Amino acid sequence: MTPEDLPRIAAWLDADGDIAQIVSIGENKWQARNNVELSAGGRWCLFHTACGPLPLLAAKNSDEPDSEIADPFAGWTERRPGAVPGTPYFGSGHVAIFRFNVGRMRDGVCSFTVEWIGDHYAVLGRKAPDAAKQWWGRLKRFVLKDAVKVDAKLRPTASRSPYWATPRALAARTAMH
Repeated sequence: MTPEDLPRIAAWLDADGDIAQIVSIGENKWQARNNVELSAGGRWCLFHTACGPLPLLAAKNSDEPDSEIADPFAGWTERRPGAVPGTPYFGSGHVAIFRFNVGRMRDGVCSFTVEWIGDHYAVLGRKAPDAAKQWWGRLKRFVLKDAVKVDAKLRPTASRSPYWATPRALAARTAMH
């Protein structure tokens, strides 16, 4: 994608009333916000609010139990930070959390990936709600609506996975080769 693509994606996310961005408001302090902002070189945490409450994990080696974040929009202090600094931690995958990863700009192009746990833990009773599955489908349709499949020789990596690009990014990438 290109710098011009990021505001379009952020605007689409921002227009969805069920999506909030979780931002840092201090060390191990987080807050959900209705406005979504994306920029190159970042990892962004989105919360699908229709999927129910988020867990507040107890500190490691603590006798206190896990609980729920009462109001993510009021903010909270994380008691058990995860392994990735600058990213809120909700345990090993939470069905209401989507991670947007935007790579650094190089030659006017950056990578963009989205992570979601989906039904990975369904066998353990942590099935993704239908609302999250439907939103995941809408996100994929939105992104692919303005994307083209990239020929293997133009891909930035040797991955065999399908690779898609916005027309602007593909034009920039093609011009480099």
